[in-house]
Amino acid sequence: MAGVRTKPGVPSFDPPQPGRGRILAAAILIQIGIGSVYAWSVFQAPLAARFPTWSEGRVTLPAQIVLAVFALAVIVGGRWTDRFGPRAVATAGGILLGVGVGSAGLAGRFAPGPALAWLVGSYSVVGGAGVGLGYISSLAAVVRRFPDKRGSAAGLTVAGFGAGAFLFAPLAEALISGGRYRLLGLPLFSVPAIGVGNTFFALGLTFFVVAGCAARLLDGAERAEDNADFPAAAGWNMGPRRMARTPQFWILWTAMAAACAAGLQIIMKAAPLWRAAALREAGPFVASSAMRAIAVQGALIVSLLAAANAAGRVAGGRLSDAIGRKASLVSLFLLCGAVLFAFGSARTFGAFAAAASCVGACYGGLLAVFPSITADYFGARQYGANWGWMFSAFGVGGWIGPFLAARLMTIGGTVRAETFESGRSAVVNATVGDYRAGFLVGAMLCLAAAAAVFFLKPPGRP
Repeated sequence: MAGVRTKPGVPSFDPPQPGRGRILAAAILIQIGIGSVYAWSVFQAPLAARFPTWSEGRVTLPAQIVLAVFALAVIVGGRWTDRFGPRAVATAGGILLGVGVGSAGLAGRFAPGPALAWLVGSYSVVGGAGVGLGYISSLAAVVRRFPDKRGSAAGLTVAGFGAGAFLFAPLAEALISGGRYRLLGLPLFSVPAIGVGNTFFALGLTFFVVAGCAARLLDGAERAEDNADFPAAAGWNMGPRRMARTPQFWILWTAMAAACAAGLQIIMKAAPLWRAAALREAGPFVASSAMRAIAVQGALIVSLLAAANAAGRVAGGRLSDAIGRKASLVSLFLLCGAVLFAFGSARTFGAFAAAASCVGACYGGLLAVFPSITADYFGARQYGANWGWMFSAFGVGGWIGPFLAARLMTIGGTVRAETFESGRSAVVNATVGDYRAGFLVGAMLCLAAAAAVFFLKPPGRP
């Protein structure tokens, strides 16, 4: 059969196989479910109120660990996908995600110390493993099926991951305290207040059903040996060991870690970052109505950031097909670095939301280009295993980013804030954090990554 020519210098591929639209739709649904991991910042303030002895570092710990476990699960899941096919691995991921998030709701039954351990074990370890398995299996299925439009297809798929927080962050915020479910600030319908624990239960069941059902639509037997006809742009397919011996792998790995560290310190802590910025401008006393408004605005920022993240992934994939992977990476790194340099001066809601959305879009675009350049440079036959090892950079960056935000935070003062819970009001001293040092470190990481990628060349023929 005649091959499909993509661009000059890029090898021909077999014609597109039927049914790949179904696979793309199923992969996007799976990514939406597992992308809820980005909504963690909505849970941070309610958990801190439930466990007042938890420090900033403790309440951030589950977010750090879930990203690290996510990355490790992608490595294992990539090998399993190459061996057993996407459907089996995605099904296992849906089960683990539902069980992990749902069982996290039991944390409130423990004392502060055991509660944190339970939350890490359920949400971060079990749930993070489910996220990793679902992510790699669905992405690998799409990348192999769209060799002619790899950037665009990968961008659409991982856009679902970014959209997960857009849909589930406002739902979680509304379920925790009651009120209207809002998308982009628009009230859609009312939901009852069920508290933090029951919100974990409800979301876990939702993820179990959505991800588990969508997994059944993926290929059941497409394995690495079935993809011998999908060569790399350089003309051969590398396995993980040969890939790891190339300088290109380590340059890309380091650049991806920098992208994740810079972007995830904003994404995983968007709501508390806005809370700190808003309290810094609010004055010495903040009424309960204003505190509620800040919480609603925080959830809205998470939604806006998630929408920008998803849009950036689609745009980044299409951009990489149009101007090339390397040029896209350099452009996105430079833009993200410039915004992070100015992030600390964003104090109004509009400025903060715009800056956070821009970082989210850049981060999403970067995360859409890295899967495609991995397949271009090192081949698609063992893509599951190769991308698994490349994606370990996400775990490192995901650990560093929230850690930087928490570790470099300084206390900018305190304000008297009125809270209203369980029918009673109370006035407490609310700490105002200053996160600007972390923003500057993230900006420098982006600029260093742009310089490294600028001089990158494809690996030579062995």
